[in-house]
Amino acid sequence: MFGDKSFVRGAIITVLLILANQALIQFWLYQKRQDSHLINVAGRQRMLSQRISLELHKDKNQSAAKALYDQWHTAHYAFLNANDSTDIPVVEDQEVLSLLGTLSTHVDFIKPFLGAENITEADLSTIYQNQAAFLENMEVVVDLLEKNSEYKLNLIIIGEILLAILSVIILLLEIRYIYRPVVEKQADLVKSYKSKIVDQERKLNQIAWEHSHLVRSPVANLSGLTYMFMHDAEKLSEDDKKQIMRFIEVETDRLNEIVGETVRLANASQN
Repeated sequence: MFGDKSFVRGAIITVLLILANQALIQFWLYQKRQDSHLINVAGRQRMLSQRISLELHKDKNQSAAKALYDQWHTAHYAFLNANDSTDIPVVEDQEVLSLLGTLSTHVDFIKPFLGAENITEADLSTIYQNQAAFLENMEVVVDLLEKNSEYKLNLIIIGEILLAILSVIILLLEIRYIYRPVVEKQADLVKSYKSKIVDQERKLNQIAWEHSHLVRSPVANLSGLTYMFMHDAEKLSEDDKKQIMRFIEVETDRLNEIVGETVRLANASQN
C-alpha cells in the first residue's frame, strides 16, 4: 500500500497543507507582535512628550528632560528609519510615515530649549503648545496603526479560513480518489486471500478424506493378501500364489494412484 505512488502523493499534499497552515499562523503571530510593539511604542511616545513638559516645568530640571528627550527622539526616528540600536520595527504604511514625518518638526522643536540656560514662562508656554500638537497628531498615528493592525488581522483570518476550506476540499478529494481506492484494493486482496484459504482448506479436507477412506481399502487388502501368502503358503497351490501376487499388484497400483493424487492436491494447495 505504501508503495502506491498516488498514496505517497496524497501524503505529501497533506503534509504540505499542514505546513502551509502552520506557516500562516506563525506569520500572523509575527505580524501581531510587530503591530502590537509599534502601538505600544507610539503610546509611550505620547507619555514621554508629556513627561518632558512636566520635567521642564518642575524646577526647570533639564537633566531628566534630556534623558527623556533622548528616548523620545530615538524612538521617533526609529519609526522612520531602521535603527539597529532599538528593536522598534520600521513603519511601512505610507500614510502613517507621512504623518510621522510631519511630527519630526515637533520632536526637533524641543532640542534648542534643552541647551538653554534659562527657560522662561513664555518658552514653557510655547513648549506646551508644541507638545499638545504632537499629542493630537500622535493620537491619529496610534489610531491608524490600530486600524492597519486590525485590517491585516482580518486579511490573515480570511486567508486562514480560505486555506482551511481548501485543505478540507483537498482532503475530501484525496479520500475519494486516493485513499478510498487503496482501501478497496486492500479489501479485494483480503477477499482473494480468504477465497484461497477456503479453497486450500477444501483441498486439505479432501486429502484427509482420501487418507482416511481411499487409502484404507488397498492397505487392508494388501495386509490380508500378505498375511495369506506368508501364513498359508503350504496350503496354497502355485496357481493360488500367482493369483494372490496379481491381487497384490492390483492393490499396489491402486495405492500408487491414490498417493499420486494426494501429492498433486498437496502441491496445488501449496501453490
